Amino acid sequence: MSFGGGEQNEAAGRVKEDYVLHMVDPIHILTVVRDDPDGVIMTFSDGTTAAYVVEELVELRPPR
Repeated sequence: MSFGGGEQNEAAGRVKEDYVLHMVDPIHILTVVRDDPDGVIMTFSDGTTAAYVVEELVELRPPR
């Protein structure tokens, strides 16, 4: 059983996705503090903090 309107549903989904993406402000790194010899603690503009070690940061690097 088909209800049709597949194209309309897809278009509505794209519009909703575009709207949500435009509502989100980009998140920026505010501070970076060294933690131990191989780690850093980062504070982000959305109020979150995260601790990383060098190996984790290398894994986040985009492929070249």
